[in-house]
Amino acid sequence: MGDAYPELREHAEEIERVVRLEEERFRETLARGMKEFDELADKESISGEEAFVLAATYGFPIELTVELAEERGQPVDVDRFRELMEEHREVSRAGGEKSDLQRAADFAQSAGFRSEFVGYEKTDVLTELGAADELGNGTFLAKLRESPFYPDGGGQVTDAGELINEVSGAVATLRAAYRFSDDQVLLFEGSGFATGDRVRAVVPWSVRFPTMANHTATHLLHAALREVLGDHVKQAGSAVRPDKLRFDFSHTQALSADERERVERIVNEKVFEAIPVRTFVTPIAEARKLGAMMLFGEKYGDEVRVVEIDGFSRELCGGTHVRSTAEIGPFAILNEASVGSGARRIEAVTSGEAWAVLHGRSRELDDVRCRARAGTT
Repeated sequence: MGDAYPELREHAEEIERVVRLEEERFRETLARGMKEFDELADKESISGEEAFVLAATYGFPIELTVELAEERGQPVDVDRFRELMEEHREVSRAGGEKSDLQRAADFAQSAGFRSEFVGYEKTDVLTELGAADELGNGTFLAKLRESPFYPDGGGQVTDAGELINEVSGAVATLRAAYRFSDDQVLLFEGSGFATGDRVRAVVPWSVRFPTMANHTATHLLHAALREVLGDHVKQAGSAVRPDKLRFDFSHTQALSADERERVERIVNEKVFEAIPVRTFVTPIAEARKLGAMMLFGEKYGDEVRVVEIDGFSRELCGGTHVRSTAEIGPFAILNEASVGSGARRIEAVTSGEAWAVLHGRSRELDDVRCRARAGTT
């Protein structure tokens, strides 16, 4: 299907790795399930309860249970199995009650307008609470006309923040932000808010700034890994938080001490170069021509947002970033480890957190030196 979907050929190695990993996991599932299935060999039939345990607990497909049981002449109570599975699904739906996410989705549609995200430029916004819905447990759903709150997505976690009623002074704390395409619904804890209120929406700079620094550092890390390890390195997941960053990538073996040191050095060199970080929106076809990195499996629209670190990194990304690599401050890798077949994970820190880590390492080294000197006197 490469003619119709060129990205399949572009990412053939990654597809093969993922499929192989799924095959290995399924073999493990079959091995566990077969062990449990064999214990039912002496029974005349397999009950719906037993088939349900095989499926729900061991991931053993009901189709395979039926096929293997027929080879032994054992009937399977499939009707009872289906009843139990439906009950299981109902329990998973929180007893039939809508989850906050489901209510948020309904609320987004009924509000009749789209919240405009202005968080790229502002972290303190005076706006209108366009719609509010009390949930009855000290929380409420809200849609703002303009919102500075970044909803979880693209690896970046949801912002922390507060909503302040300009008239009454009531304050509510942001607990979650649900993303619905280019719209959002916010979940707050607090009271004293109603539709139409004039409010201030605030993201603390002490939370947003380190998050931006960590996100831009993630792009530098990705490019540095490709420079040191090779172009086979692809992002396989990430988590950008105020306190640290996590970056998962495709690679088959642990980084050597030299490779890890080179990656860390390259990122810090790019920080010291104070390279401008630019963002722009462009048609996806143009982004491909520019060679922007895209996540395989991610769905993109006709127009995409590109984050460019001149001469070093160019990626599609909807997250928040610093204006210059110099704002990232020091970069330090905390650890690097395996997260599965053919995938590695790096955790790292920047800015103040990195300084604290480096300072701590320096003090430990000074302590070792003092003990070494004491031992020689």
